[in-house]
Amino acid sequence: MLVKCGPPGKTWTVLVYANGNNDMEPEIYRGIQAFGHKPAADSTRVVVQLGRAPQRLVRTFRGHAGTPDGEQWDGVRRYVACQTGLEQVAALGRANMADPAALADFLCWGAANYPADYVMAILSGHGAGFIGLLTDYTQPYPMLMSVKGLTAALRQFRRKTGQRCAILVVDACYMNMIEIWYELAFTPTRPVRFLLTPLGEASLECLPYDVLVEALGVAAGRGYGVRRSLAAAVAAVNGTDKTSGDVLAVNLAADNFALLKAAVDELAGFIASSGVRLEAVLGADYRRSSHYPLANLLHFSRRLAASCPDCRSPYSALEGALGRIIPVPPYAARPKLASLDASIFMPVTPGLYRCFAADYEHLLFAAGNRWPQILRDDGSADREAVSRPKRGGTTLPPPVAMSPESLVYSLQERSPDLTAEQARQKLRKLGWRI
Repeated sequence: MLVKCGPPGKTWTVLVYANGNNDMEPEIYRGIQAFGHKPAADSTRVVVQLGRAPQRLVRTFRGHAGTPDGEQWDGVRRYVACQTGLEQVAALGRANMADPAALADFLCWGAANYPADYVMAILSGHGAGFIGLLTDYTQPYPMLMSVKGLTAALRQFRRKTGQRCAILVVDACYMNMIEIWYELAFTPTRPVRFLLTPLGEASLECLPYDVLVEALGVAAGRGYGVRRSLAAAVAAVNGTDKTSGDVLAVNLAADNFALLKAAVDELAGFIASSGVRLEAVLGADYRRSSHYPLANLLHFSRRLAASCPDCRSPYSALEGALGRIIPVPPYAARPKLASLDASIFMPVTPGLYRCFAADYEHLLFAAGNRWPQILRDDGSADREAVSRPKRGGTTLPPPVAMSPESLVYSLQERSPDLTAEQARQKLRKLGWRI
């Protein structure tokens, strides 16, 4: 149990799901070790599930730079932060950290055993936008958690505990996409109130979790509610001299996202009727990544409105909705780069879109929305072309096997001199059929 710090103080349980069962093991391990350097506040309790990949796997992706200092072990363990550091409370062997069932079990276990007024969950690991996140390379074949799996785990947490996650921190790449935010906002039972996530392609280094939790403890001691605690946490993280990037907060109230989707649909209808080319609107600011192309939604719509007066109405609607969706930091204080801030999927060619279409069109954001037709570039403006996917139920989807191409890309990203075949050969030494 937590000890209240006296009226009008609030208490928080911070549940950290730190997935280092991949090539990010050194950074994940360092990020969690920071909790052992500061005593926990009476108003906060930090509970950790930490996965660590074997060093042989890390070296395959990272070379000798992947070997961390400190205690050498691999597998999955649970810890509780106490006054003397991190105390181990469970060993889970080779648990699959990409499995939604593993995430749901940890969240439910942590909230039940360490109750508090509010819950913050921190998810740390690899991210691939709407494709998924929290990759686990320690299984017989590499896996990731789909966005559907993530929302199902959060939904089960809400159903079994009766609690909402007041703040969800997702420290992974490409979590600044409005498509992912929309999925969380419209998850049945609304298990999350606010999302906190890095801008764009997150740094390899973890966010300063100790700074975030310390700010939460100070806010709790002052009796702050969730909104003011969130603002304090964002300000503390963004004001820190750190190697990781800045973060923003997202209000997951569904009504604002309904307005946002309607505005994007209206934009798509205008683009379809006018024949405007996406790349021509963004010009040199377009992020030309064949792996994961994103565009700053407000920046794109502003440029469109500047060149086409008929587009000013949906731009104003987007600006108003995003102003309510992102309460902190204010827009003027955020970077203006095309791949940062609130971003939308915008592949370079229809052919590239078709590579992702099956996953993209399964998102709630794509249903009843003309945007996928713009990306497909098939001349259609039919809202019903993408049917609404079903959500709900109590069954958790299994983790998803990663494609060989994504694994080769990950290794080449770490070792640019490798050819695709050389990358495959190294991966096969790990026992994977690539």
